[in-house]
Amino acid sequence: NTMGGGKKGVDEIFSIAELDQPPRAVSQPMPTLSKELRKRLPAKVIIVAVVDEKGRVKDPKILSSSDTTFEKATLSAYKRWKYEPGKKNGEPVPFRVKQPFVF
Repeated sequence: NTMGGGKKGVDEIFSIAELDQPPRAVSQPMPTLSKELRKRLPAKVIIVAVVDEKGRVKDPKILSSSDTTFEKATLSAYKRWKYEPGKKNGEPVPFRVKQPFVF
């Protein structure tokens, strides 16, 4: 286990399909687009991340983007999102999420 040996290894992170109660985003600050970025619209960025059992976004990464200049602003905003945690057997659990942003 390369996660530092704790109980919550990779096997303890669920996909949304495995959850009894799907997560719900409760705070969704959107990226601030500069005038330069607005000139480059439209764009799409897809982020993958883990949301922990407290609903915080952890370790977001770009899965794909139509324009790399949108990636930094999108990652920065997504790190500030908060979720109502997903639940498995009534307990909040960490889960993987794929979040598209379409501009």
